[in-house]
Amino acid sequence: MLKTLIKTRDNKLRGVTLIEALLFLGIGAVVLIGAFSIFNNASNSAKMNEAQTQIQAYISGVKSLYGSRDSYASVNNQVMIAAGKVPENAVRGTGGLQNPWSGTTNITGAANWFEIEMAALPDEACIALLSANMLDTGSIFRIEANGSQPAGGANPTPAQAMSACDRGASNSVTFRVR
Repeated sequence: MLKTLIKTRDNKLRGVTLIEALLFLGIGAVVLIGAFSIFNNASNSAKMNEAQTQIQAYISGVKSLYGSRDSYASVNNQVMIAAGKVPENAVRGTGGLQNPWSGTTNITGAANWFEIEMAALPDEACIALLSANMLDTGSIFRIEANGSQPAGGANPTPAQAMSACDRGASNSVTFRVR
């Protein structure tokens, strides 16, 4: 039965009062907001883990493909995709790479190093990538946010990363790798 009926002392039936209904709706709203918040945090954490996995896959892929060469000058997205050295879930269309936030990823080479640039990142993703101690992986020797190295240099603190990542959803982070 949809209606909640409660027998009173004198066997009369009464319905749920307005205060009880509002209390029930308020508790339900709090539960829904909490569930949405937990889902949002889990989603952001999963995207961050995926981004770090993609970066490591790109580094490994380039190094395995160019390990015996003396230059990374010909490294680019198309070469890496054609060689099968990128994660399948990162390939977008023909020759394009996509990061977990649906922005572009570009891999470009130079004589002694190559770069991995992730674009169209929200502020929180930019801050997390800058302050994730990615230089501890060994191959990355420079990190840039929006075209310049943040205060604090290679391993900025979260506060320094926050001041470097202030473009809303249009930040870019670049990793330079040897």
